[in-house]
Amino acid sequence: MSTNNTIEGLPDPSDPDVIQATAHYFEDIHRANPNITEEAWRTQYAPYVYAIKKLKEEKNAVILAHNYMEPAITLCVADVTGDSLALGQATEKPEVQKADLIVSATVLFMAQTTRTMARPEQKVLLPAEEAGCSLAASITPEDVLRIRAANPGVPILAYANTYTDVRAEVDALFTSSNAVDMAIQAAEDWDSDKVIMVPDKYLA
Repeated sequence: MSTNNTIEGLPDPSDPDVIQATAHYFEDIHRANPNITEEAWRTQYAPYVYAIKKLKEEKNAVILAHNYMEPAITLCVADVTGDSLALGQATEKPEVQKADLIVSATVLFMAQTTRTMARPEQKVLLPAEEAGCSLAASITPEDVLRIRAANPGVPILAYANTYTDVRAEVDALFTSSNAVDMAIQAAEDWDSDKVIMVPDKYLA
């Protein structure tokens, strides 16, 4: 979370409404990051938390945040916090279903999953365009097509934490919790003694 207080429209940290609405977060924030002092919280974080919460109300928005986001996001403004699987399933939650706008405080492939799972009329935003994932970026649709050409009749499975253009080219997806079951099922369904899993060799 940026600590630049000069953004137009950002509330004054000394505003009693800001103080009252955000003071109760400080204990949890300080426990998560002892380097954040009460003064730093009041002047550098609280105005953003207050402004974001106001915007959420105005826009009928919810925020889905990955566990890796900083505490000011996960503890103060996120409506759902979890791993990639939990966030993919979050679109079924009533509070997310009712939202017009979903802000995905995650990386690109997670936002793509949310876009796939959300209602068509819901808008999904990824605040940081540069929020990528080296594992997801390590496999391309062209890679999958080359693998398929070299292995006709062999099922290709992709880790769910890949980009949508890769997912579109494979036969099934797997997560870290069901990789073994999906591999066994694919071998049975395709009557194949070989299963290809991309891109993570350790899960495979």
